Amino acid sequence: MCGDVWLSKIFRLISVVVIIIFMTSGCIDQGSVTVKEFDEKIKNIGDISTLKKEDAKGLEDLYKINKVELTDFALYTSKSKDNPEEILVLKVKYLSSINELRYKIQKRLNERANDFKGSSPEKYKLIKNSLLQDRQNFIIFVISKDKSKVEKAFDKMVKN
Repeated sequence: MCGDVWLSKIFRLISVVVIIIFMTSGCIDQGSVTVKEFDEKIKNIGDISTLKKEDAKGLEDLYKINKVELTDFALYTSKSKDNPEEILVLKVKYLSSINELRYKIQKRLNERANDFKGSSPEKYKLIKNSLLQDRQNFIIFVISKDKSKVEKAFDKMVKN
């Protein structure tokens, strides 16, 4: 009888530990790479003078992404409606939200493609050759002539 009580207590303790591990498994290590560091690299990669930095309202308006889903972000959009270029870097809080965030970004990409499909083949091609990639707890989306440079910087900073 005494052994049964002891085993029951051990089982409860193990169950609590398993539940805690399960509940916190959605949380991810924030790592040493920051969006601010990546933001600085973007500024040094190419000419972003035609882009403006957006705040959380811009992120919500354009992508329907609420900043509470993120640890941090950087968003640059064109100053001109004639320029489709955008750069978005997200550092997500939970790995489980990456697919949903990628879906929202893909939706924005489709909207941009539709905006330029009939009016400018060159700009439409730029949009279709965009970069949407995730690694660790980062998502990057780039519509830019400097896409490959931004991608290389991203690859160097966020290694698997």
